[in-house]
Amino acid sequence: MDKVAIITGAAGNLGRAMTQSLLDQGYHVNATLGPYDDPDFIQSDQLETAFVDLTDEAKSAAYVDEIIGKHKKVDLVVLTVGGFAMGDIHSTDWETINKMIKLNFNTVFFLLKPLIKYLEKQEQGSQIVLIGSRPALEAEEGKKYVAYALSKSMLFNLSEIINAECKGKGVTSTVIVPSTIDTPGNRQAMPDADYAQWVTPDEIASATTFLTTEAGKKLRHTVLRMYGSA
Repeated sequence: MDKVAIITGAAGNLGRAMTQSLLDQGYHVNATLGPYDDPDFIQSDQLETAFVDLTDEAKSAAYVDEIIGKHKKVDLVVLTVGGFAMGDIHSTDWETINKMIKLNFNTVFFLLKPLIKYLEKQEQGSQIVLIGSRPALEAEEGKKYVAYALSKSMLFNLSEIINAECKGKGVTSTVIVPSTIDTPGNRQAMPDADYAQWVTPDEIASATTFLTTEAGKKLRHTVLRMYGSA
């Protein structure tokens, strides 16, 4: 039986690398897309795409039910959807914080809440991979991106809660924390940066692959800081 994965934000720079990596490993990939994404961004018989508003709790739950009804299991969940906002504590308002929570936390929680009840019952177990951020871990970085850092910090607590809830049930949650990701958008925004110090989407995908190995599955309460040389 094919290994089954769910990935959100699949057509983004990181999501695309993750999706291709999973396909290369033989996963049947269920990928969520945003309203402006190309559903044919990767051609594969093992890829199923769906436009899902992950900020909507009911639509997220319906998507989970659909996947479970079709495949009866999920081996790996990779959640890359999110948003970004700049601003220090003086310039940050609640509207911005709320928007960042909606994009960076709600899109994760609304999918995982209904999914975990299924994952806990699977005999073969399952792994969850979340994408954290350096500003959420380091105040010196976070002070420049207050709303973004606060929203991303919630993922670390959620991951720990999932690991506590699912202890002994074969479900583990890991947070990968990249520094700056080497994407065309980041290069355009920071043309004078030393790109060699950044981490690439393919490197993050490789770290996710390691988590699915027998050695990787032994890790618990894992936070992988992928800072490169930054």
